[in-house]
Amino acid sequence: MKIYPFLKLDDCYHYFLDDSGAGYINPRKFVEAQKKVAELQGCDIKIDIVNEVTEKSSRAYEVITEKEKRIRARRLLFCTGAFTKFKSLDPVKKLKMSVHKETAALLQISEAEQKRLSSMPPIMIYKKEIEDMPSTTTGVYIMPPLQYPDKKYYLKVGPMGHQKNSEVTTLEEVKKWHSSTGDSEVIQKLPKLVKRIIPDLKVNRVQSKTCITCDSPTRLPYIDRITPTVAVAAVGNGLGATICDEVGRLAACLSVTGQWDSELPKSLFEIILEEDDD
Repeated sequence: MKIYPFLKLDDCYHYFLDDSGAGYINPRKFVEAQKKVAELQGCDIKIDIVNEVTEKSSRAYEVITEKEKRIRARRLLFCTGAFTKFKSLDPVKKLKMSVHKETAALLQISEAEQKRLSSMPPIMIYKKEIEDMPSTTTGVYIMPPLQYPDKKYYLKVGPMGHQKNSEVTTLEEVKKWHSSTGDSEVIQKLPKLVKRIIPDLKVNRVQSKTCITCDSPTRLPYIDRITPTVAVAAVGNGLGATICDEVGRLAACLSVTGQWDSELPKSLFEIILEEDDD
């Protein structure tokens, strides 16, 4: 490709370039920006982990944090992501969702290599049965090299589609997964795929990055009111970072006013609850 001379795409690839606003999100900077805007709007941000939410009366809820703080609230908006089912959050404990283990490979490169690849766009490959692609994977994403908190530069590559036996059902499983090195097949194969696309890429080392994602039966997020005083914005289906700004806006409006402020039908995002066991 003349625009990106460092990329080598096989003749069998059909590709297109979206240069009309497509890109990527730096999640760390994004969260900091969101917190800053929230503070400017008068929000009081508490850095803590919520362990439990209980209904104390028909008009009040109690939020208990890991630091043993207790917060009383008349209105709640749950944005609890993949951890929704792993904490004692009574109002949302029956949401129907699944949580899955994910692995990405981080290819560390030098600053000089990062500068050489500075024009690289995010890449998404949708193709089955390709060499150096993990089994059950429907595609791969490759991020351009970015500087991470350790001040080093990494090119991130990960699979699209869940791996075999990827579902987790307990908080202990999640903790164990985050402490592991992840899926060895991903770490072994995907760096080879990147080297095929960027043949002269100079990699210092490869390391794994584990995370979890959550899915709904509809593959759309839940943005809904459970009661007039409890709303939910959860389950990103692996796309939470890209949609969170608009999901948050819709959920906040719904929570405070009860109004649905979108051209999209509200019914698309209504919650689905687990059926009670007989």
